[in-house]
Amino acid sequence: MRATDGLTDASVDAAVKLRRVRLLVAIVLIGTVASIGFHYMGGYWFGWEYPRSTFLVVPSEHLKDWSNPYLWAQAIMRGEPAPSIYFPFAFLATAVATALPMGLGLALLVILFLVVLVLMLRGWVVDLQEHALVRFQYGFILVALSYPVIFVLDRANQDMLIFAMLAGFLYFLYVRKPAWLAALFLAAAIAYKLYPATFLLLLLAERRLKLCVLTILLAVALTAAGTGFLMLEGGYGLGTVWQLNLKEKAFYQQIMVSEGQGLQHGNSLWGLTRVPSLLMGTGWSSPSDFQTSLYTAGAALIFVLLALHVVFREKERWKQVLLVTVAAVLLPFVSADYALIHLYFPLLFFVNSPRVSRWNMTYAALFAVLFIPVDYYYLSLEMMGVSISVIVYPLALVALVVLAVLDLAPRRGESAVGLSAGQSSICDAGVECSPHLKPPPAVVGHRTDAR
Repeated sequence: MRATDGLTDASVDAAVKLRRVRLLVAIVLIGTVASIGFHYMGGYWFGWEYPRSTFLVVPSEHLKDWSNPYLWAQAIMRGEPAPSIYFPFAFLATAVATALPMGLGLALLVILFLVVLVLMLRGWVVDLQEHALVRFQYGFILVALSYPVIFVLDRANQDMLIFAMLAGFLYFLYVRKPAWLAALFLAAAIAYKLYPATFLLLLLAERRLKLCVLTILLAVALTAAGTGFLMLEGGYGLGTVWQLNLKEKAFYQQIMVSEGQGLQHGNSLWGLTRVPSLLMGTGWSSPSDFQTSLYTAGAALIFVLLALHVVFREKERWKQVLLVTVAAVLLPFVSADYALIHLYFPLLFFVNSPRVSRWNMTYAALFAVLFIPVDYYYLSLEMMGVSISVIVYPLALVALVVLAVLDLAPRRGESAVGLSAGQSSICDAGVECSPHLKPPPAVVGHRTDAR
């Protein structure tokens, strides 16, 4: 029995997909329930205080990633000065939300995020389960017990909107025309927060150069629209808008990077480089300019190497999506755990990947680790607590990248080693075929019935 995956250029063996999904669900279920029980017993029975009593942020910060920008946007609408750590388009979008009560705006954001996520899982992850109850159970576990989902909801972070935008980008890139909608969704995500710009590599990999240029132009246009809004509503000059933005970003860099506040609940490679001092018990020390410059250069080099691999060498789509996603999540100086929600995109492509390598179940296990809370031990109680999660998550991301880069699919004329039974064609191996041989692929929450 084989199932058309809608995410790749061929079809996925149903038994292979079921094994991947079952392992993923089992690890998420056991891992998250164990962590909830561990922290509950610690707080209730042993009297542990924050941060050891929870895997979430301090209770006073719940929902602040929504309420703070909302209040800032309201202040700007009244002509009052306000912090500007987000790009101008993000302020424009938040200002639109101020037309609604704060709670209603947040509710709509959460509903949008959950609907997109549920459609993705329902259509492309749990779809092969025979019984509706099992599909519901698996879907419930992958949403309600997913650490990144719990964390982003607890913070009420606007990455939920970025998630929906990137889902739209992938949908209109691989499923439906018009293609300019893919450019619009990605441009909006880039104009909102810069890190989704790594997804431009997918356009280059598809040789969609005009679409890539259109995306960049639209991102500039949306940024200009946000800047114009700040100038009109806030009474700022053009130079003042960007001066204030750069000033607030420098302040953010000081707090989150130099003072280490971004280390807690973070999954950045930068955070991993700061762990040795905590392990040696010397405590936190502000990084020098040389250290930050060295990391910047190293991260840039890693990104360039990944970009070259995605655009010119990698042929399996799930790995292309994985590499651009990990670049966005792993390489910035600060990357909070809510950013892990974007790992659902390569996960969907992976579980539907027709090629079966010897690392098949290892990939599934690594994805699962990124969806469970692992802060069982704290390296330091400074900076509101730094747990082993700052080691586990970056290492899991690095492991996924290394395996994906080294585990190349067979090329034409080579032996298709490691393929499951029935996978004999080069299309089934997950390698690009000529366009006239490929069925139209799909991405999120939708099947192409014409297959």
